[in-house]
Amino acid sequence: MVHYLSDRIGVMHLGKIVELGTTDHIFENPIHPYTKSLLSAIPKADPLYEKANVRVYYDKSKIDYYEGESREVEPGHFVLCTEKELKEWK
Repeated sequence: MVHYLSDRIGVMHLGKIVELGTTDHIFENPIHPYTKSLLSAIPKADPLYEKANVRVYYDKSKIDYYEGESREVEPGHFVLCTEKELKEWK
């Protein structure tokens, strides 16, 4: 529903905005693993899709939210990460 109602989306985890961008940026090119995990959990009314859909599981122990900073990955699309994490996630 958010996809159809919002122009911009902020994804928050553990009290921090981990990804911020236009609706198209977030849905078409998610960068942060938490965002990818959330999007993979959206159910679809298609049993064939659901049978083949692979959920993305998020392991927060691999991310240090205190080292990262908000980085602009494309105009208007920001991700909370370190430079090393950004290279791994893309």
